[in-house]
Amino acid sequence: MPGVVVIGAGVVGASAAYRLAAHGAPVTLVDQATPGSGTTSTSFAWLNANNKPPAAYHVLNVAGIEAHSRLGVDLGGAPWLHPTGNVYCAVGAPAAGALSDHVAALQRLAYPAQLIDRPDAQALEPHVQWPLGADVALAHFPLEGWADGPLLVRSLVSAAQALGATMHTGDGVTALELAGDCVTGIRLASGTRLAADNVVIAAGRWSNRVAALAGCLLPLAPTCGLLAVTAPLQHCPRGVVHAPGVHFRPEGDGRVVLQDDGTDALVDPTTPRDPNLPACRELWRRACAYLPELAGAFIAEARVGIRALPADGYPVVGFAPGMPNLYLAVTHSGMTLGPLLGEVVASELLGDPLDPRLASFRPDRCVTRC
Repeated sequence: MPGVVVIGAGVVGASAAYRLAAHGAPVTLVDQATPGSGTTSTSFAWLNANNKPPAAYHVLNVAGIEAHSRLGVDLGGAPWLHPTGNVYCAVGAPAAGALSDHVAALQRLAYPAQLIDRPDAQALEPHVQWPLGADVALAHFPLEGWADGPLLVRSLVSAAQALGATMHTGDGVTALELAGDCVTGIRLASGTRLAADNVVIAAGRWSNRVAALAGCLLPLAPTCGLLAVTAPLQHCPRGVVHAPGVHFRPEGDGRVVLQDDGTDALVDPTTPRDPNLPACRELWRRACAYLPELAGAFIAEARVGIRALPADGYPVVGFAPGMPNLYLAVTHSGMTLGPLLGEVVASELLGDPLDPRLASFRPDRCVTRC
């Protein structure tokens, strides 16, 4: 059976390594740092297909949510998985109308979604202070939830190693060795050479740099994100909540994770991981309106991450153009899609027919050879 080197031990790479090892393939998982310490550790980790047009991408994300449960069965448990649902709150007539239209559109796609009233929302999230008024709309999305990304990666890596996979961590890739259009091996910063029958690039926001070593231009447009993590509270939200100006979810240890696209725009890769950042204070201020207990707490941790985002916003999954043994697996929504992409990568590398769900997301739409 062909040996595979997987570059990148985030959720996508770790999932691929586990599935390959489960099929009996010799697997080596490589990462320049510690598994799960990159974007996986700084993701809001909302599992959803809530606003994922077009239809093919929506379907893929629904399948991604389902794959988490399947992975849990295969591993004998899913401690990383929190299928808590998501409650969305819109305030103001335009926003309320838009939410109503959005729920109706998702229902037409047979995606679980429903408008709810304030008592329903209070029953679902008793520790959230929901706003009052005729122009408030609330919706519940029961299929959704969140994942503990670092725990998921640790679970996958441990399972892969138990099946014979080997690890090279803290050792970045410096070269891909080619013979014609095929990759024959990789070289690491330590000088180690690893032979390979197949190579998977699942290095997140660094994937374009690794692909360039094989002469492939992989266009990415990574974005920055900020998570503010509170000190432990006595009463946490039960699941994911989207409120105007702030999104939040439990961390599983009494803390609450806060995020918003607007405050994401206030950070960049050089921003210090300082809980006293103005953007952290702003997230805290907004969240206090919905979680009154926060007023007596504080922001304990700031997480600044860079999301892997292909230039057109959609996954790049499959063999690189003209390179029969170099496989690319790069995506936004990696936390939702990771377990599913692990299945797909293993299946296709081991000779199964190409998965039709990925037809719109193959590398030949955007990847070119230098």
